[in-house]
Amino acid sequence: MADIGLLNEEDEEDEDFDEDGMELEDMEGELYSEERLCRLLNAIKDADTELICKKVKEDVDRFVGDALQFDDITMLALCYQGSQE
Repeated sequence: MADIGLLNEEDEEDEDFDEDGMELEDMEGELYSEERLCRLLNAIKDADTELICKKVKEDVDRFVGDALQFDDITMLALCYQGSQE
């Protein structure tokens, strides 16, 4: 796995990030779906990473409401700015 920080160009070939999935539940026990996240991300695909994180957090907060969560909620946004050539 890659360490958090800047990735050097020579390291770009095989960076592997593992994530155990989203296990966020609303008050009825319904899970926050990958489809819901994809719809949201597609709707804001031209936004910068700061706005994307803000909108995802707002949607997650709206979805879970007052439901107690049993896992941490972590978000990482990466912005690829193209080759430095």
